[in-house]
Amino acid sequence: GHFATQDGPKSRSGCFPAASSAAPAPAPAQKTSPANPRIGGLDIVFHAQLGEPLCELTKAQGSLLAAATWDGAITFVDGTNGEFKVRCGVLGEDPPNAIAFSSDSTWLVCCSDDGYARVISSDAGSLVLEHAIAEEPEPGKRRRLAAAEHAITLDSTSFVAAAGRLIHTYGVSQGKLQHALTMDANVRSLCCAPSSMASFWAYAAAYQGGVQLVSPSGDGICKLSSGRPLRSLAMSDEWLALAAFDGTVELWDMARRAATASPHRPEADRSLQAYCRSDGASLQWRADGGGLAVSGKRASVFDFTGANPKHPYRKDHGALGQPDPLPRVCMEDGSHQQLVAWAPPDTDTPATRLATVGKDGVVRIWQPHGMPLRKGGQGDPAQPQRMKAQFYTFLKNDAAHPTGDAVEPRALVWLGEAVVAVGYETGDLVAWRH
Repeated sequence: GHFATQDGPKSRSGCFPAASSAAPAPAPAQKTSPANPRIGGLDIVFHAQLGEPLCELTKAQGSLLAAATWDGAITFVDGTNGEFKVRCGVLGEDPPNAIAFSSDSTWLVCCSDDGYARVISSDAGSLVLEHAIAEEPEPGKRRRLAAAEHAITLDSTSFVAAAGRLIHTYGVSQGKLQHALTMDANVRSLCCAPSSMASFWAYAAAYQGGVQLVSPSGDGICKLSSGRPLRSLAMSDEWLALAAFDGTVELWDMARRAATASPHRPEADRSLQAYCRSDGASLQWRADGGGLAVSGKRASVFDFTGANPKHPYRKDHGALGQPDPLPRVCMEDGSHQQLVAWAPPDTDTPATRLATVGKDGVVRIWQPHGMPLRKGGQGDPAQPQRMKAQFYTFLKNDAAHPTGDAVEPRALVWLGEAVVAVGYETGDLVAWRH
């Protein structure tokens, strides 16, 4: 059934199984310029149409997808064939800003501008609970709500959601608030701790000024400082990475810090810059931690495998597990690369394929850890000591929206080791096989 936690139960309708034989009507076509894929080599697996503009898309541990549309609905989609499994109708007046699956894929949390986090059953498509991310009001006064913009799940039993400076950890199975924490500034990003560090800290929250590490009991245990305009946050098994609007990536060696009892300075251990107009909007680690990809005018990758290819302008090297300061730039002169995503590993080899999608909606496949890598850099070759060295990696495959038009992307996910999908703002979900 439905139940609520703070404001009492609210009756909501519109949760129903989607008809198996008919999909919602597609969104109206928009006049746009043509996209220009150059190589091809990707075959369409499915093309599903939600019928409403897409705002968020996420993937569960298995093949299940959840798509949030601007009418406030959530549609659960089979990632193997694009069929709609179940749909939950309008849950609030505002479309979700963030959605995240539980680790067992049985429920989804979504956050909206009205300041609420709502939990939906991925099996039935029904509203399980809703929770206001707000402080208790003074007697006789109304609760003040800020837009809820970030959400993660810690396991199959709880979620963390942020609205403004306030963070709530909520136990779904118990149906109650577990912890509340207030940051020094509005939260800009959340990420979970890796399993190797989960007993020490549960999640990290980025805000203007740095990052707060939070213990499993909800206490702020360590603050990392940054003076940059932070935009995104990502964690590997060893490194915490922050990307700024100016493209700078700051790194904290969390494995080393956890292994030594001596105090550590709050500032970043390393700072990297690709010099290709990175924007920090999308930041993702390779599954094995061997690479870190950043979006921008051109996508770029920092290598952590210790390969250190020769370069005439090289001044520094990276040991195994340490960053090579020389970026691997994805050479594409077309659209701004808005999103990056690494392929999952297969049974025998690590995941080395990177997908990007540009503002034109063209999905592109790269092998930034493969050869050939062309040597280059920014600056005057006559002054090699001042050159900003770079490696250049080149396109392997690409594909445009099935209409051939340039369509704005909203999400990029891998559905398997050889299948990548893009969610478009028009409500189209398109998957290709590499």
